[in-house]
Amino acid sequence: MNGASVVRDVSDDGVFARRALRSARAGIVSLALAALTAATFGPWFERWTATALSLAALLVSGVGIFWGYRASQDRGQRDSRDGRTLRIGAALCIAGASSSLYLLGALSVMTIPVLSIAVAAFVTLLVSRVGEPSGQGVVE
Repeated sequence: MNGASVVRDVSDDGVFARRALRSARAGIVSLALAALTAATFGPWFERWTATALSLAALLVSGVGIFWGYRASQDRGQRDSRDGRTLRIGAALCIAGASSSLYLLGALSVMTIPVLSIAVAAFVTLLVSRVGEPSGQGVVE
């Protein structure tokens, strides 16, 4: 190993690439844990094992999203390959978190309240904006 490759590996580009790759690996592990959770459903179903695997998938997803966020903050201009790895890692982490939330039953329970709160906020925003002048054509 020559000195130039050591310097290149220690640079900011290497840190960004490693963090982007960590995010992708965490997404893969999160999806694997969610799949393993789904595999525990069956004749030998153990509730605590499924819950622990789902929570582990959520934890790994959160760590992967954190690593992806830190990698995205490292550099403004990214190499297209590393940026693609970062986006794939984020998508895998979100998919792993969503699937484990679904397997826990939390996603279906949270959907109705979140949608009702979003609709109420949107309607409140619309109603509050109805009486305001747009600022164009107002003569005082």
